Amino acid sequence: TEIIPLGDVNMSTSKYPNRDTLQKALDIYLDAVRPFVVRCLNQISEETAEDIIEKTCGNDTIECKDIPYLFRTYWDPFDKHFYSVDQYYEARSAVQIIVEGRNRASHPPWDIDSEFTRTQLFIIAELLGKINRSDKQQEVEKIRDDLFYDDTKERLAEAEKRIMEIEAEKIEYPKNEATLTEKLSETEERLKEAESEKHEYEKSKKELSQQLLDNALKIEDTSKQLNEAKAEIAKYKKNLAEKNKCLEVSEAAQSDYKERLKTESEKLKDTKAELLVSKENLADASSQLTSMQAEKKAAERGLTAASNLLRTVTVDDQISKRIHPYVGNDSAVRIFDHRDIKKQRYLSNLLDLEQPSIIYVLNEVKLICY
Repeated sequence: TEIIPLGDVNMSTSKYPNRDTLQKALDIYLDAVRPFVVRCLNQISEETAEDIIEKTCGNDTIECKDIPYLFRTYWDPFDKHFYSVDQYYEARSAVQIIVEGRNRASHPPWDIDSEFTRTQLFIIAELLGKINRSDKQQEVEKIRDDLFYDDTKERLAEAEKRIMEIEAEKIEYPKNEATLTEKLSETEERLKEAESEKHEYEKSKKELSQQLLDNALKIEDTSKQLNEAKAEIAKYKKNLAEKNKCLEVSEAAQSDYKERLKTESEKLKDTKAELLVSKENLADASSQLTSMQAEKKAAERGLTAASNLLRTVTVDDQISKRIHPYVGNDSAVRIFDHRDIKKQRYLSNLLDLEQPSIIYVLNEVKLICY
């Protein structure tokens, strides 16, 4: 027996058939799951379903993205239901995978992968069956069959038809026991083959369902890893941009430093030339200072000599109106006051000393008198 693989045949004429079909299935899914969620939440005694939905969703409408959170947070009533239906069914994983399908179907303008769409439709139909909504399950299976052709049912129907034909043959030839026995044996063998084939189909279908579920989980993990890789790349790009910026600033600072170093080098050359000139000027100034110090010492000696020569003798208050100093005093300055002084020989005695003198008189007439 040859098993024909499922192919993308009988596709919708829509521009994006996979995405549009998945969106339609998601609408059916939400219409069926919302009442189921409300029924389970009403089993919680602490809060009402309306309060929980309002707190979780922000309004009274349950969206696709809210269902995984409600399943995880208030799992007991949901677990009770699914355990009674199929204790090995992973309901929380299924609703999370459906959210991934909803996210992909909500981002135009491109279509989504056919295998991903087939997996999503299978998971949605299976979940609807688990919550006892076979009517909605059949609707999803129908739109899935309209999009993807599966000849399993036709081949099963053909096998059943062949079984009926065999049964008819058994009734048609009752008289020919040997022939009937032979044909009966053949019929039983063919019936066993048909049953075996049917069993193989069921087994293949179950394995395919598990593979689809595993593929969906792998796609979800790959998507997460891709998002993490994109975040890492963005982080590396940001760090690289910051380092490039720092490098540009460093290069600009280095260029400025080189210019400043060049300028300072030129200033240093000028300073060295100025220092050389200053040393020469300092040597000249030192030589001039030495000369000035020698001149100062000579001037001090001259000043001392002049001070000795220019000692001034004043008039004594007790001997008023007399001529001072007397003739024997060694002084270069003489004060001669003619008022009421009767000393005619003072000037002649002074002249006899033959030394330079400054003689002050009130008038020349009086001088002649002396």
